[in-house]
Amino acid sequence: MADKKNKGKEDTGAGLIAYNEPKSAAAEAYRALRTNIQFASPDHPVHTLLATSTSPDDGKSTTLANLAIAFAASGSPTVLVDADLRRPHLHKIFGLNNDEGLSSLVAEMGRNSGGSVIEPPLQRTQIDNLLVLTSGARPPHPPQEQGWRPKNPGGGVGRGA
Repeated sequence: MADKKNKGKEDTGAGLIAYNEPKSAAAEAYRALRTNIQFASPDHPVHTLLATSTSPDDGKSTTLANLAIAFAASGSPTVLVDADLRRPHLHKIFGLNNDEGLSSLVAEMGRNSGGSVIEPPLQRTQIDNLLVLTSGARPPHPPQEQGWRPKNPGGGVGRGA
């Protein structure tokens, strides 16, 4: 159990059941999920997955990290992207540096008017075939902190939209 001093800090590799305990029932469940995804559309292989939920701490990062390990272990080159700029976790799970990542890539793309190729700051992991694009440094002023609100928070759903 974590003490208050370390609350919210994950140990490197914590939760990586598919890597740390490959013969466990949980690891087998991740492999089964990988296989189900692969066979869901055999004529058009799935290349991108996205996980989202309505609340934090639902286990999205842990689930995707283990699923990415299952894909990588099967020989599929796999890139795992942490797009959570408010509460990133993947860099902690894999013990990676989070100074550069998605946020710095997007910033570089915004500055790149010459059309030159920009290499994403992918980081190697201890797992073969698995690279991670961490979230990168937190942007200084996310839109919500500047008072930005969507014009139509309902997204056009429902009556009268």
